[in-house]
Amino acid sequence: MKLTIVVSPDFGIERGIDWVLLGALLRKRQVDVNVLTPTTLAEYDVLLAGDTCDVVFANPVDALTLARDRGFIPFARPTRVLDEMLISCASTSSVRTIMDLRPRCRVALVADRCVEMVGMRLLEPANLPSSGPELLFCDSSAAVANLVVDGAADIGFFGAEPYSAMPLATRRSLRPLVKSDIGELSHMLLCNRRRVDEVASIQSAFVQLATIDEETASALRLLGLELGFSPLTPEAAEDTFDLVDVLLTPAQAA
Repeated sequence: MKLTIVVSPDFGIERGIDWVLLGALLRKRQVDVNVLTPTTLAEYDVLLAGDTCDVVFANPVDALTLARDRGFIPFARPTRVLDEMLISCASTSSVRTIMDLRPRCRVALVADRCVEMVGMRLLEPANLPSSGPELLFCDSSAAVANLVVDGAADIGFFGAEPYSAMPLATRRSLRPLVKSDIGELSHMLLCNRRRVDEVASIQSAFVQLATIDEETASALRLLGLELGFSPLTPEAAEDTFDLVDVLLTPAQAA
């Protein structure tokens, strides 16, 4: 079986995932893979528009669009790897809670549609005007942290896992204000509908990765996928998509 896999940049780059290694692991399952790892959201969108991919690893916001608008089939997700996020200011900031934010505050964030969606919901209690905060997009969580610490941004939106992976000195320069605790959002693996007859085989290849041997299980741990992948039922995927719809509603209404 041959597969072209496109990986959302908000997962691989931010978590330091070595997708070449993951490709090698899949070859142990007799899957010949070509893993494409765009480094920007724009590159990622171009690859998806070209429709040359067989499998996409996407955040829940992008997964909703792929499934409902383009017929992609969700089939697996990382086991116990959730897409939580937090908002932080500089440790020296006078801001103590999000209620202290001024109407046109500056928000630094990576180009990650899921982090932006959850972050805007977490900001709702601040009752900021409909024009919203000024968004400053960055290439990485480290760049977001730099803008916040230097005072070029009032707060930063961070994925919880990338935040925890930053150096201790960086985290000590920041003060978390609020963290999400949704517990139901995660990235997904989706299959192009042209491979619908092979979904079960593709799912098996990913789900059984952690059971090949101890060397493979150890490699998965290095990738931050300690427990590998779990099957995703259509019902569970729809539950996630319904939640994303709810979380996106304020942004759409604005």
